[in-house]
Amino acid sequence: MSDDAAINTALVAAQGEFGQIVKDQRADAGRRGVYGYLSHDALNAAVVPVLTKHGLAVVQKLESRDDGLWLLTELRHAEGGQIDSAFRFPYLPDDWQGLGSAISYARRYVLLALLNIAPADDDDDGRAASASRARPTPERAPGWSERTRGAIFATLHELQAAHPPPDSDDSWQVTARRYVKQTFGHDSMSELSEREAQQLLGSIRARQALLDQQQARDVDAAWSDSEDAHRDEPDSAFVAPTPREDDPDA
Repeated sequence: MSDDAAINTALVAAQGEFGQIVKDQRADAGRRGVYGYLSHDALNAAVVPVLTKHGLAVVQKLESRDDGLWLLTELRHAEGGQIDSAFRFPYLPDDWQGLGSAISYARRYVLLALLNIAPADDDDDGRAASASRARPTPERAPGWSERTRGAIFATLHELQAAHPPPDSDDSWQVTARRYVKQTFGHDSMSELSEREAQQLLGSIRARQALLDQQQARDVDAAWSDSEDAHRDEPDSAFVAPTPREDDPDA
C-alpha cells in the first residue's frame, strides 16, 4: 500500500470514530453575552487516542518567514504518509498573553479544519467574532485590521526617528500605550477595536504633524537669527582669495 493510500485509509477510519465534540469552556463577552469554545485539552482528549489507534500523529510548529509568522500543521502516518497545512497569522498582538491566546486559537481551529471536525454549537464562534466591542477575553479575536496596525506602528517608528522623546528611557510606543489605557481603559493595544485604533492613529498623526511644524519653525528661526548676526559680514563662501606676493598675476 502506498503512503497516500495508507494515510487516507487511516484518516477515514479515524473520522468515523471521532464522534461529537462538545465545547467545554464558556467566556463572558460582556453585553454580547456568553459564548462557548473548545479548549485545547478537550480537543486533544477527543482526537489523539483515535489518531494514535490508527497510526496517525499531529505535529504543529511555528515558523517565522519574511511575510510573517506561520503555523505549520502536519498529520503524519506511521508508514510515512503526510498531510500538511500552513496558516499565516494575519495579526500579532503586542503582548505575550495576547500572542499566546492567538497561537492557541489557531492551533485548535487549524486542527479542527484539517480533521474536518465541527464542535457542537459552532455558531457560537460566529456570534463571538461579531462582537466588535465585547469585553476582551483570552478567546477574543483582535478587533482592528492588519492595515491599521501596520499604519500605527509605521507612524510610531517615523515619530521615534524624527522626534525622539526627551526622556531617553521612554518611547512613543510607550506613550501610545498610556494613551490607550487612559482613553479606552485597555491594558494592551491588542484589545483595541477598529474604531479605537483609527482614533489612536489619528492622534499619533496629529502629534507627528504638530512636531514637524514646530521643527520647521525652529529651523526657520535659527536661520533668521544666523542671517541677522551675519548681515553685515561678507559670505565667506564668496570672498575672493587674497593674491600671494609671488603670484605673477597679482
